[in-house]
Amino acid sequence: MSGVGSARTRTESLALAPVNMKVGLLHNLDVQLVVETFVRDRERILTGNTAAASSRLGEITGRAKLNLWGNDGGKTAFGLMPFVSFVPGALGGRYANAGLIVPLAVDLGGGFGLGTMAEFDFEKNEASGNYHTVFVNSITVGRDLAENLGAYLEFFSAASTESGSGWVRTLNAGMTRGIGANVQLDLGANIGLSRVADDFNPFLGLSFRF
Repeated sequence: MSGVGSARTRTESLALAPVNMKVGLLHNLDVQLVVETFVRDRERILTGNTAAASSRLGEITGRAKLNLWGNDGGKTAFGLMPFVSFVPGALGGRYANAGLIVPLAVDLGGGFGLGTMAEFDFEKNEASGNYHTVFVNSITVGRDLAENLGAYLEFFSAASTESGSGWVRTLNAGMTRGIGANVQLDLGANIGLSRVADDFNPFLGLSFRF
């Protein structure tokens, strides 16, 4: 929920069928294409009980993931994931963003795993043609509950250097269910811990490997 002047507004977003396609090039390198196929935004002014809605194709992101170690086993795994993203139709990609993701995974034993991520995004300012940096961090603890069944709890943070931006913080939780060797279901929710974060964001996902 946000407010401008005396008007209080609530924004609701629905994303359907976002797709992440991966292709392995080497034993420790793959490339990925992430497409937000359908996004619908609805903004409602609470004080006036009026609403406006729009539908669009969301961001398209290309990225590569390089495992520096741990790809073939071990207690830790570390990698680098550079990416670039843009919104189609935005002045020929003028509003393209780029960044670098640095993930680390640690096997804690007893079915527990720890994941941390540092991310550096370079995004275009909304009010000018300059770019700013967004520092993204997360820490995740997961555990195997049974064969092909797991759960996780995550703290997420995103801090922007753009003037007037707030600090986004969320608490995320979910479960994963493997179906055979090549299919996995994901179910969970992200809960906002700060004013500028989404209040509640449930999700349901399906991933499969050819």
